[in-house]
Amino acid sequence: MVLLACAAQAVIGADGLAVAISLPALQDDLDVRAIDGQWVLSAYALAFGGSLLLGGRLGDLYGHRRVLAWGMALFAGGSLVAALAPGLGAVIAARAAQGSAPRPRSPPRWRSSAPSSHRGGSARGRWRGWRRWPAWAW
Repeated sequence: MVLLACAAQAVIGADGLAVAISLPALQDDLDVRAIDGQWVLSAYALAFGGSLLLGGRLGDLYGHRRVLAWGMALFAGGSLVAALAPGLGAVIAARAAQGSAPRPRSPPRWRSSAPSSHRGGSARGRWRGWRRWPAWAW
């Protein structure tokens, strides 16, 4: 599982770098303005941040390994759609799908960094455990 999580992180990092580097060429190929092409990066970032809590809850309900597999499949599907996209709208939608996909792999990492006495249970129970942990008692 650790190796799979590391591979998922590497794929996501490489994807973000590749898109940022290829953005000028993408704008030229699709004949769009720079401000419109910027939505390719922004759609990914918005979906990435917006799916954070949803990924944790889905992991609690269905199991983190299963949600990781779903997320990687969604990420791969988004990559395929983005590669075959005929226009900017399709690329932006595919990048949003990719952005929502990686979030399910992050909550298990947070769970493993929590003190062992606070592990398990629902996301709400883990939040209560973090809140009671002395390092977070502001």
